[in-house]
Amino acid sequence: MLFPRQVCFQTDSPHCPSGVESQANAPLPSAHLADFERHNPTFQALFKTIADGLLIVDQEGFSLAANPTACELLGLTEQDLITHKLADFIPPEFNFAQAWHDFLSTGQASGNFKLINSKGEQKAVEYTATAHFLPQVHLLTLREFTPRDDSGDLLRKIARHIPGVIYQFDQYPDGHFAFPFASEGMWDIYGVSPEAVREDATPVLQLLHPDDVVQVSASIQESAETLEEWHCEYRICHPDGRILWVVGHATPQRGHDGTITWFGYIRDITAAKGIESALRESEARTRALLEGIPDMMIRCDRQRVFLDFKPSSQVASLMRPEEFLGKTVHDILPPPVAQQTGEAIERALDTQEIQEFEYELPTPAGVCSYEARLVVCGEDEVFCIIRDITERKEAECQLQAVLSRSQLLNQISTEIRNSLDLDTILKNAVNAIFGELNVDICVFGWYRHDLEPPCWEIVQEQRHPDLGSWLGMYQMSDFPQLYRQLLNKEIYYADISQSEDQILKAFCEDAGIALYFALPVHMGNRQGAFEIGRINNDCLWQEHEVKLLESIGNQVAIAIYQAQLYQESQAKTQELEKAYHELQQTQIQLIQAEKMSSLGQLVAGVAHEINNPVNFIYGNLTHTSDYIHDLFELIQLYQSVYPEYHPQIEEFMEEIQLDFVINDFPKTIESMKNGALRIRDIVKSLRTFSRVDEAEYKTVNLHDNLDSTLTILQNRLHHQGHLHYIEVFKNYGNLPNITCYSGLLNQVFMNLLVNALDSIEERQKKSLSADHYVGNITIKTQPIAPDWVSITIKDNGMGIPLEVQQKMFNPFFSTKPVGKGTGMGLAISYQIVTQNHQGHLHFSSTPGVGSEFVIELPVV
Repeated sequence: MLFPRQVCFQTDSPHCPSGVESQANAPLPSAHLADFERHNPTFQALFKTIADGLLIVDQEGFSLAANPTACELLGLTEQDLITHKLADFIPPEFNFAQAWHDFLSTGQASGNFKLINSKGEQKAVEYTATAHFLPQVHLLTLREFTPRDDSGDLLRKIARHIPGVIYQFDQYPDGHFAFPFASEGMWDIYGVSPEAVREDATPVLQLLHPDDVVQVSASIQESAETLEEWHCEYRICHPDGRILWVVGHATPQRGHDGTITWFGYIRDITAAKGIESALRESEARTRALLEGIPDMMIRCDRQRVFLDFKPSSQVASLMRPEEFLGKTVHDILPPPVAQQTGEAIERALDTQEIQEFEYELPTPAGVCSYEARLVVCGEDEVFCIIRDITERKEAECQLQAVLSRSQLLNQISTEIRNSLDLDTILKNAVNAIFGELNVDICVFGWYRHDLEPPCWEIVQEQRHPDLGSWLGMYQMSDFPQLYRQLLNKEIYYADISQSEDQILKAFCEDAGIALYFALPVHMGNRQGAFEIGRINNDCLWQEHEVKLLESIGNQVAIAIYQAQLYQESQAKTQELEKAYHELQQTQIQLIQAEKMSSLGQLVAGVAHEINNPVNFIYGNLTHTSDYIHDLFELIQLYQSVYPEYHPQIEEFMEEIQLDFVINDFPKTIESMKNGALRIRDIVKSLRTFSRVDEAEYKTVNLHDNLDSTLTILQNRLHHQGHLHYIEVFKNYGNLPNITCYSGLLNQVFMNLLVNALDSIEERQKKSLSADHYVGNITIKTQPIAPDWVSITIKDNGMGIPLEVQQKMFNPFFSTKPVGKGTGMGLAISYQIVTQNHQGHLHFSSTPGVGSEFVIELPVV
């Protein structure tokens, strides 16, 4: 890396190479200025365009640079001014030497004086000077002004065209201040009219910056006490929000009444302050930049010779500067790096563009990586900045490894999570590890704590064809050290040739495994592990492989946990579906039960109301029969005693057909008895069917329930219109009384018998040989096991189509025409048998032959 010729290091700098004598001397002030101008184009522009005269001089007062305003003021060109000192333009009566000495000592000066330019013209100027603007370089600001005229009007006219404020400032004996006279510039600087402060200076004094109030007050007080010239730079807070820098000059005098009056001038130096601040900041930044750059810097020429060197605390030099300064890159660097460096120097000088390249060099600490940036700094020289990027390269390699590992992990994770089935997850994980990590065998096993004794079961495997299978069950005592570490969630890996686990070592050597790795995977109360092996030991387990396997283990644990959650959710869903189905069935049953309860109460009420008059009729028929019998005997007695009838009696006997009445009336009474008995039987069946008094569990004879149901259905069993009589065959076995909900079972019998009747009637309608078809229902009861009985209701009707037999017990499913069936009969019957009585209800059916429903009930 190369420095410009005018930039060099101090001899006492720790970075200065020894033996470079020509660069141990301090640079000339002109060199500082030239270097500053080159790096600060903004200063150049301001310097040329500012309205005030700007003059830059050296330690002796010789001009180094002047802007056009200063050249016009002094009457010389900038080139001519370089041969003149500032003292050449000062009148003899002005003690320039003392003023210059004081200026260099204090670092600041300001005031006014008259100068004599090259044309012999005297010009009154105000000046502001800053010492050591750059090392041994000083900045002067000159502004021409017209001396004060005693005429107030003339002064105001002149002051109107002068930037700044010309003023008279009074401090009265009572302590208050005023501006009896102030030019119009008061508006520009303070935003206050001259008239507003003519009697009271408070509006101006209130605008002083809070941080400068003490300074301004102290300077005014000191000038008032000593009657020395007042000079002060301070800030004001303009009413429009701006912060302005101003400088004030004034000469005090004390009046006869004790009033102290200052005649002076205040001008805005905000722009100059900005330039000074920018210059100072730029210089500080440049100096800090050079000192703060941690890189090594070297300057070379087109012949590729090392000319200059700046060491770095962060880039170690491989040799002392005296060993390579003055030599070429080919003398010092390895040929490939020297060739690369030489070509970069040529490209930089030819294209005038920055060149960058990276290279490596062997060092005592190993091979290090460097980055070189070449910048042109002269006609045939380049400035090289060399940075050690070894750590960055290592970080990039690590980042690339992490990126590759992350990509591989994402790929494997995707494969693992493609399924929520536990076996599929494990299979995908084993296949992914086997395929991506260059291993010869990969297996997964579970710790089976549910077995007695506990053991280890290998359930998934992927292996090289030359290796034997590891699938199977292993006792915990087979590999105690391995299983102990796995159950403690510890990774287990080893070079088998150096392993101290003799049991595992013998197993792996017998299996042909040189490198072994086991990764525990824990999911709640389940514990498992991946076991991985390599046949060759020339590729040891790397840190990035271990981290990748750990990440895979975590992904597998998450996937398994998700699978478990999915299975649990499925189980919960099934439970909810079952509960919902049961709720539906319960709701249906409750509705039907409510309907049947209402119907039962209605039937029971009707039966009761019919039963009373029927009993009354039936009870009186016996007496009526006896009375009629007695009356008939009396008539016969009259006929035997009085064989001759009166004509009127004989006529009435013929009219009423007495002989027929005597013969038919007993038959009528007997028929009325049979009708009353029939009504009583029907009422009894209705009461039995409704079972209003049997809502609780009760021991009953099922045959009575069946008979009562058949009685109710008697009208459908006999001939109806064109339909044939339906036969009922009762094959009752020797059943014990059972404990049940009698009313609910009656409902089951009713539903099954009604379905049988509907099926038979449908077949009767469709049968082409209806004269030969006789519908029949067979009811069979029998014990089938200890404490169990069965009731079979079989018909020879249409049967049930095969495609709908699986739906027969579903709610709202019916094979009957719309409007004839609700689809609830068999569903409710199934619930009554299976849920209310913990029994069984099943059927068999052959289409066109008939159906058979079997009810199986526990006795208790």
